[in-house]
Amino acid sequence: MKQYHMADLQDGPPPQATILHDYQDDFEWLRVCETQDPHLKLLYFEDSLHGAIDCDTPGKPVLSYVALYLGYLRRRGAAPKTMLMGGLGGCGFWHAAAAIWPELDKTCIEINPRVIECAKQHFFLEPNARVLEDDLRRCLAEESLPAFDILLCDCYGAIDLPPHLMTREFMQLIHTALAPGGFAAFNLADAEANAVLGHQLRTILTVFGRIALLRDPEAANVAAIVCKDPQQIVSEAVHWQQTLYLSEILDADAEETLPTAVRNAVVLTDENLADTLDQFGLCC
Repeated sequence: MKQYHMADLQDGPPPQATILHDYQDDFEWLRVCETQDPHLKLLYFEDSLHGAIDCDTPGKPVLSYVALYLGYLRRRGAAPKTMLMGGLGGCGFWHAAAAIWPELDKTCIEINPRVIECAKQHFFLEPNARVLEDDLRRCLAEESLPAFDILLCDCYGAIDLPPHLMTREFMQLIHTALAPGGFAAFNLADAEANAVLGHQLRTILTVFGRIALLRDPEAANVAAIVCKDPQQIVSEAVHWQQTLYLSEILDADAEETLPTAVRNAVVLTDENLADTLDQFGLCC
C-alpha cells in the first residue's frame, strides 16, 4: 500500500485523486476527493487541506495534529467523557477520538453548512451526530453549553484566520468552557505560512499559562495544547507512524525561555486586533 507524505497532500489534491464534490462561488472553493492507494477522502478549501480520513479505518488518524493531540492526551492519562470540536473538517478527530473512547459524548460547532453536508455524505458523520451550525464564539459566549473534558479548536488556516477566534477574550471563553482538568488544542498554521503565529501563541499563553507544542516536520501546522490546570502541561513524547515526537513547552513564568517570536509578540485583543493584523496585510 502506498503511504502518502503530508507534502503530497497539503498543496492540492494528488493528481490521481477522484473529485467527488466541487463547489465554488465568489467566496470559497470547496472540494472533496478520494484516493485509492491508500483509500483516503480529503477535504480542500482552495488548495489547502482541511480534513482527511482513512475510508477503511475512519478511527485511524491521517493528519498528524489529530494523532499528536490524541497521543498527548493518552500520555497524560486523560479519560474524557465529553468533547467539543470547533470546526468539523473531514471528521478525522471526531472518529479518532471515538475509536479511543467509544462512550465519549461528542459535540461540534461548524459555521459552514456545506462542510456539514460533506461530512454526512463523504466523511461518515452519523445522522444523529450533535453538530450545531453556528459560530463557535457566539455559542461559547451564550454559556448554554456544558463544560467539556477535551476541546479542539480547528478553525484556523494560513490565510483564512477568523479574527474573532484569535483574541484574549475568545481564549477566555475557551478556558471557561473546559471542565476542571480539561484539555484544549488549537490547530494552527506554522510559522512558515503564518506571520501571526507568535501573536497567537502569546495570546493563548496569557490565558492558559503553559502550552505544549507538537509539530510534524512534514506538516504545515502545529498543535498547541493547553489545560485548565497548567501544571498538567508537561513535556511528553508521542509516538506515531514509527516516529517519536517530543513536545516543546512554552511557560508564561519562564519568559526568557520563550522563542523570540513569542517574546516579541503582543497579546491580541478585541480592541487591538485590527491594527495588529493590518501590519501583516491581514484584515478583520
